Formats: sequence, structure tokens, C-alpha cells
Amino acid sequence: MPQIQRPVATAAERRGLRQIYLSGGLTPAEAWHLFSHLNELQDRDLIHVTRTAMGELIVLTHQGLLAIPEEGFTPRSLTRSIDLAYERLCLAELEWPVLKPAVRHGATGGSGLARYPLVQTPDGDAYVLAQLSRGGVSSLTIRRIAERHRSSLNLTRTSFVIITPSPRKGRQTVRRNRAYMRYVHCLPLTRDDLPPGRLETVREREDLWEDTPLDDAPVLTSVGVERARQRGVPDLTLEILQLARPARIERAKAALACDGVITSGQLERHFGLTDRDFPETPFVEDLVRPVHTRYGLEVTARFFLADARMQRMEVPQLGHRAGTAELRHTLGIAPEQCEVEPRSDGRLVRRAEEPDAIWYPDPADRSRRWAVEYDTGSYTKTVVEQKRDTFYRRFERIIWGVPSPRRAQFIRSHISDSSRSDVRVVNWWEAEGV
Repeated sequence: MPQIQRPVATAAERRGLRQIYLSGGLTPAEAWHLFSHLNELQDRDLIHVTRTAMGELIVLTHQGLLAIPEEGFTPRSLTRSIDLAYERLCLAELEWPVLKPAVRHGATGGSGLARYPLVQTPDGDAYVLAQLSRGGVSSLTIRRIAERHRSSLNLTRTSFVIITPSPRKGRQTVRRNRAYMRYVHCLPLTRDDLPPGRLETVREREDLWEDTPLDDAPVLTSVGVERARQRGVPDLTLEILQLARPARIERAKAALACDGVITSGQLERHFGLTDRDFPETPFVEDLVRPVHTRYGLEVTARFFLADARMQRMEVPQLGHRAGTAELRHTLGIAPEQCEVEPRSDGRLVRRAEEPDAIWYPDPADRSRRWAVEYDTGSYTKTVVEQKRDTFYRRFERIIWGVPSPRRAQFIRSHISDSSRSDVRVVNWWEAEGV
């Protein structure tokens, strides 16, 4: 077995990185207290600054995790790290000491009430679930907690507290179980000098603004088109890159309205544009793992959003949207032939069996419909087969998008009718131009 190549780090740096991992993430003030060279650690890709509803948090990258030469420090998602930091900061703000830490790993991890920290509150001891992601804990999760742990809570005379950034999400469900559940709205801020939230615009980023004029000429000439086609550039991209810049901007806006997101790399690759062409469009910039099982593949991506409310989406969801958009563009499907994340028509068992998008191959015949599904590698065999069976009943064809050849092989092995399915490998995170 090949030996893990660990980044070089001093003993003091490893201790600090260990503290970031155990805390989920640190506020800027906490991080500066540990490190006097925070910017250098970021340049070395050991840490990442993420923007959340609380403000900025410093979290570990995969390289930062590798720099900790200890067992038991397993990779986890950015969302999970942020939720752990949110839990810690909320308990500190509420001044609720932890009596018994949560057991999240090992033989007992993830089972029973042990997976939640037991804390001391003014109203007695309580188990706590604090979640910043997805705007707070869902009503479904709260109902499941109530059903599973009602007897244990009554037996031990403890309560269960839901801590959430939302003053409303899940409140009614908690109220229906108020004999042993409580609801606390809490949103600690990590910085006093920076407003919380994830959204930015290019115009606000003064360091990205340049005085050099933008060229309105087409990116490709007829000679360049043939060369690009030989390199496998999609026909839709070739068509757009022969347009003048104002027309390319309009096409990019149409794509954004259809797909919900567009990345900086996609702007450059498919439209020959830069971030400066979208000066007022809100964006979220964060660390992404585009392939589910490849923890070492981390990309800092900028997602321009069609709607500011989409900042509530988690990074994997934004990456999922970008993957679906890349698939549409690669296959040359125009925005007017596409419906992204359609609502259930009432015939499906659950939302998980709805496609990411519906494509209409013939604009004149809307009865012909293709299901589009992008899979980062997180779908189990059962989920793939459920989606396959549902889509075959309702759609003429299924287009699967995946981020790697290995995942493509997995999907193909579970397709019962290859004549009605097409599996494509698309790498939306590639940032190079044509």
C-alpha cells in the first residue's frame, strides 16, 4: 500500500490544525489567536475561509487534515464541519456547558441519544441538535427524533433542544412535542466588522475590478472553430463563441436563468466571458468536492446565482446544479428546451425520484421528454435502480451525467435498457478556456 504523502507542518501548526478539526471551524479571532501566519496557511492550502450565515469560518482542507498525523481524524464534508462549529458557538453564546460530549465515531457512534451532546441548561439537562445547514432542522427530522427517543427522554427525565438559525423552521413540530422538546433560535456572529451571509458581487470585490476595457469581438473565427471542434469542444459552445460579447452575455444570462447557477469556469469555457461581465449578479464562493468519494479533490468554485435565495443551498447542491448545467451544454440542449428540477406531478413516491431536469428534444413536440440526472457518486445501487425504474415509466429516455469514468461504469452496470439511456462524463469544475 502506498504511503500517504503528508504536507510539511510544524508541531505548533499541527496542534492548531487539530483544534480546527475538533471545533468544526474557528472564527477569525479564534484562528488568529492560534496562528500568527493565517494567510500563509491559506496559501499552502491547509485551511479555507468559508462564508456562512454566521459570517466567516476557518475550516480545514483535505491537505490540512493530512497534515495531522493521528488516527481517528477522518474526512468530513464542509457542511458537517460548519454545523459542528455552529453547535459549539451556539452553546458558548447560550452559556450551556457540555456535560457529556456526543459520540460521533466508533462502535456507538450514530446510535441512540449518545450521538447528541448532553448539556446543562437553565431548565435542566438536555440533549441538543444544532444545525445551520439547510436553514435549520427539518420538521421530518424533528418528528423522527421525537418518535425514536420519546421513551428514553421520559425515562431519564431529560429534554431535547433543537437549536436553529431560523425563528420558524420546525417550530410547530417541536411545539406538538413540547412535553420533552424545546426550540431555541440562535445565530452567533463570527465577526463584528463584516455582515453575515454568503453572497457577494464582483463589483463589491474591488480587487477583481480592472480598468482595461473588455473586447466585444467574437472569441472564435471560422478557422478557430474547426480546431476547437477537433479538440472536442461542444457545438453549442462553438456557436456562442462566434458571437459578439453583448450577445454572449445575453446567452449566458439565459443559461443562468435556466440552470440556476453558472460557475466562473463555465462562463469562460462556454461563453468566453469573465466575472467582470456579471458585475451585479450575486455569487457564492466556496470549497467543493465535485466527486463524492474523492476527498483529495477539492476545488474553490464561484457559483453565480439566478436568485439570491439560492445562497441557502449547500455547496454540494450548487455543484449538482453546475453538473446538470454542464451536461445540458455539452449535449447542445438550448435553455428553452429545458426545465430544471421540475415539481412533482403527484405520481411519484418521493422527491428523491424526480429528475434533476427534463429536456424536450423536439421543441415542437412537448410530449417527448427526457429525464436528466446528475450523480456525483453518492447514489447507492438501490437509489440508482429506483430512479431508473421511475424514469423509464415516465420518460422516453434517461441522460445520466457523472463526474468520472469509474462512476459511469457503475451507472451502466445498473441500466436494464441501454437503448434508452445515455451516460456522459462531465467535469464542470474545469476552468480552462477554449
